[in-house]
Amino acid sequence: MENRAHALMAGLFLLLFGLALAAAALWLGQRGTDRATYNIVTPFTVSGLNLQAPVKYRGVQIGQVEAIDFDPKNPALIVIRIAVDKSAPIKRDTYAQLSYQGVTGLAYVELADSGQPSPPLQTSEREPATIPMRQSLLAEVGSSGQMLLMQLNELMGKLNKLGSEENQAHVSRILANVETSTAEIVQMQQQLEPTLQRLPGLLASAERALGNTNVLVQDLDRLTLAAQQELKNVGKAGDSVAAMGQAGEQISREISSTTLPELHALMNSLTRTSESFDRLATQLQQRPQSLVFGKGRAAPGPGERGFTPPTAEEAKP
Repeated sequence: MENRAHALMAGLFLLLFGLALAAAALWLGQRGTDRATYNIVTPFTVSGLNLQAPVKYRGVQIGQVEAIDFDPKNPALIVIRIAVDKSAPIKRDTYAQLSYQGVTGLAYVELADSGQPSPPLQTSEREPATIPMRQSLLAEVGSSGQMLLMQLNELMGKLNKLGSEENQAHVSRILANVETSTAEIVQMQQQLEPTLQRLPGLLASAERALGNTNVLVQDLDRLTLAAQQELKNVGKAGDSVAAMGQAGEQISREISSTTLPELHALMNSLTRTSESFDRLATQLQQRPQSLVFGKGRAAPGPGERGFTPPTAEEAKP
C-alpha cells in the first residue's frame, strides 16, 4: 500500500512538472511573438555588457540582449542584437548608449531619442533594423579626463619652465621695476597735488570764459542777422538798378526804331531844301532878270535845232 502511494506521488509530480514545462514553453513562445529584433552597431568597446543584459528605454526595461558579436563585413564594428517589446516607441532617431548599474559595474543598453517627432523604425526578424550607438557618458568622461591630464602635464611643464632660475631673475627685475615705478607715481602724485588744488579755480574761470563766449556768439548772431538784412537791401537796390537799366534799354530801342528814322528823314529833307536854295541863289546871281521875266527858254542843246557849238574861247574855262 505504501509503495502505491509513493508511485502515485511520483506520477503526480511528473504530471505537474510537465504541465509547468508546457506552460513555460507556451509563455516563452507567446512572448517571442511580442518581441521585435534590432541590431545595435558600435565602433566602441562594450566592456561589462553580457548576454541577457537589460535593454531600457528612458529607464523603462523593454527587452534584453540576445547576442554580441563582431560585424562579419567590418570587424572593426560590434553588432549587439536586442529583442524588445513591439510596443516600445523605437523611432528612426533612436540611439543607444551603454550605462552601468550601481556599484556592480554591470552594463546595460539604454535607448533614447532626440525628443522630436519622427516616424517609427521598421524592422523584421530576417533583416533587423540598425540602431546607432553613441559613446557612453563614462567613456566621454574618460576621454575628457585623459585630455585634461595631458593638458595638466603640458601646463606643469610650462610652469616648470616658468620657475627656472633665469625666469625667477627676470621676475625679480620686473618686481624691482614695478617698485621703482610705484615710487615715481607717488612722487608725481605729490607734485600734482598743488595743480589739483588749483583745478576748481581753473574750472570756474573756464566756466566764465564759456559764458563770455556764449555772449560773443549771441552778438555774432545779431551781427550776422543785420548783415543779412543789409544784403537783402543791397539786393533790392540792385533789383531797382536792373529795372532802370531795362527801362533805359527799352527807351533806347524805341528811339532807335522810331525817332532816329524820322530824324534821318528830316535831315535828308533839309539837305534837299538847302541844295534847292543853293541852285536858286546861283541862278539869281547869273540872271537876276529871271526874278522879273521868269526863267526864260533854255538854249538848245547838242542835236537840237538852233544849236550853236561854242567857240574855242567860250569853251575855255
